[in-house]
Amino acid sequence: MSAIFPNTPAYDLVAEAERKKQNWFQQKFGRAFSIKSTTQYAGMTRATADESGNVVVKKSYGTEIISLVVFLLFIAIMLFNFISISNSTSLSGINPPSIFFVAVMAAPIIFLVNFLYARKDKSRPKIITINKQGIFINDESIPWAEIRQTFIVEKPKGKSVSKRLVIVTSTDTLLYYNLDGFSLWGNSLLTVCAAIRDFQPNK
Repeated sequence: MSAIFPNTPAYDLVAEAERKKQNWFQQKFGRAFSIKSTTQYAGMTRATADESGNVVVKKSYGTEIISLVVFLLFIAIMLFNFISISNSTSLSGINPPSIFFVAVMAAPIIFLVNFLYARKDKSRPKIITINKQGIFINDESIPWAEIRQTFIVEKPKGKSVSKRLVIVTSTDTLLYYNLDGFSLWGNSLLTVCAAIRDFQPNK
């Protein structure tokens, strides 16, 4: 299911791609995804360019900071429990201290692998620059001549909503970028959409 907005051929490409990602249960009973053009999403927001004519929007690292704090609290609790029962007797042949030791040792490794993956994932922009030449995401440049249309796709993710910038290129290729880190605080996501609306020729 999807929230329907005025269709264009580019919109249909994105909608079809999103439907293919859903399984039968999600299609019948899942929460709907929505697709809006960046112009629709921006609304009345205005993007202000700097002295060089660029609108530069940086990712907020609030999510990563919160994750780190939660992780450190988890480790502290695990260590406290490990110390508390370190002298306890075995239960049903299983040594509780050994279980907590494995958990405490494994948790940092899991967190580090996930953190490094997120840092290297090119679909998770750290900085977006938009100007008269096009859209620049990290080290990737996409000239306006190669951009057909842009959308924001919102999909349920637990109790929150995940947001993706989707660029439909002139060759009908869909480029996805995770913008979750751009919408935690402030209006950085709206600024990205407004800048695209204001700079993209003939839109």
